[in-house]
Amino acid sequence: MHFRKSGQRDERRRRVLLEESADSAGANEVSTGPRMPRSYSADAKAERQVRVTDLIPARPWSVTVLILAVCCAFSAILFLQTQVVLLGRGDWLPSKLAYHWSGHGTLMSWFTASLFTGMAGYALLTFLLRRHKTDDYRGRYRLWLWVTGLFIVLSVDTATSVVHQLLLVPTIMAASRFAWDPSLIWSIFVVVVLMAFVARMTIEMWNCRTAVCLLILAFCILITGQVVTQRSLLISQGELGQFYVASLTLAGHCLMFLSVLLNARHVYLDAQELLPVREPKSKAPRPKQKKKRPMASRKSDLDPVTPVDDSSSKSERGDPARGKHNAPVSIPMSANDDSSDDGGNGANLSKAERRRLRKMKRRQSKAA
Repeated sequence: MHFRKSGQRDERRRRVLLEESADSAGANEVSTGPRMPRSYSADAKAERQVRVTDLIPARPWSVTVLILAVCCAFSAILFLQTQVVLLGRGDWLPSKLAYHWSGHGTLMSWFTASLFTGMAGYALLTFLLRRHKTDDYRGRYRLWLWVTGLFIVLSVDTATSVVHQLLLVPTIMAASRFAWDPSLIWSIFVVVVLMAFVARMTIEMWNCRTAVCLLILAFCILITGQVVTQRSLLISQGELGQFYVASLTLAGHCLMFLSVLLNARHVYLDAQELLPVREPKSKAPRPKQKKKRPMASRKSDLDPVTPVDDSSSKSERGDPARGKHNAPVSIPMSANDDSSDDGGNGANLSKAERRRLRKMKRRQSKAA
């Protein structure tokens, strides 16, 4: 018997294999061909570049340095304000700082605008990380995108006062309608917006308790600043009242910046699984309660009823004449049926047992 008679097919297979090997060899020659000389080192590759999330200070010393930088800037601005307002030593300062330290376009306004810009950046980084959270089924991470836009608007308004001028017209119209001061209308609007913002952000940042505490403290300071603004306008304190308002407002903005920063750091560490695992709180064992036994509804539950021998009744059924000569059956009831129902030993028997005893009593009386 002959095998593999298809010689033409074997030849075709060899030719196809040869062509495939030739193609692979040509591809290798193309890939290993001459290249242009490398102009950059290996550190310029994408995997070795600085990422955007590296702007979040993850190490404790970097967070400490950033917090100290913000505190130093706040102290420097407060020192300049003290020299100008309280001590009157602003001759050595430029005219822009000496006479217009609390308006738009000044050092304080630019520093506040930079704080809002930093808050917008950290809010955007928080959004980029929070959108990958696996248990956020309702898409709450989108809140950080709105917060980013809000901080950008506040930054532009602090530097240029554009939004304030746009909202000035409806504020004046509302004040003329209700016969209120426009500054009071503006303060009420700011307080309402702050309350809504802080309430929603507190829910979002609840896992980072330090950030929540700083946010609530910033809210209290900003509300105090608005109250001081109205009081200074009422009693006409002048530059001293403006100094207090500007200091409180700047302190509130600094605390809000630190709150957003610490929350972004917490989200970054949580995403990288670098947070320490919290041990579940051990619940104290509850004392075992003794099971209360139900009260006996009747005395027969505690004292078992002795069964009554009904052999006499059986003998009467079989032979009535024989039953007459049997001994009388002892009945644990009194002679009177009514008394057995109300009291005595009959009160300890069930209804069926009482009926049975009455029947035996009647039979005994007939036999007698």
